[in-house]
Amino acid sequence: KRNPDFPKNYFEAIMQAREKYKYVFVALSGIIECAKKGVSYWMVFPDYDCKEEFVSRLKQRGNNETFVRKVEKNFDRWVSMCYSSNRSHCERKIIAKRGEFLEDVLRRERII
Repeated sequence: KRNPDFPKNYFEAIMQAREKYKYVFVALSGIIECAKKGVSYWMVFPDYDCKEEFVSRLKQRGNNETFVRKVEKNFDRWVSMCYSSNRSHCERKIIAKRGEFLEDVLRRERII
C-alpha cells in the first residue's frame, strides 16, 4: 500500500539522507522529485544491452514477479528517458555496461 504522502515523504527522506551521507541512491521517482525542486543529482543507469542481465538479477535477488514484469516491460523506455533527459539539475550521467554492478561502475568512474 502506497504511503499517501508519497512522493513528498520520499523527497524529504532524500534531503535528510543528504545531510548524513556523501552519496544517496534513489529510484527514478526520487530523481524526478529532485529535478522538480531544483536539487542537483547524478544519474547512473544500465545501457540498453543490459536488459536481460538486469531482469535476471532482479529474479535472482527475489524481487516479486509483478515488479520484474514491470521492469522488463518498461526497461527500454526508462533507459531512453535517462539518455534523453536534459534537465539542468542533472550534473552527470553514468552508464553501466554489461557485467557491471553499481560498485563496478563507481570504481570505474573513480568515485570510490
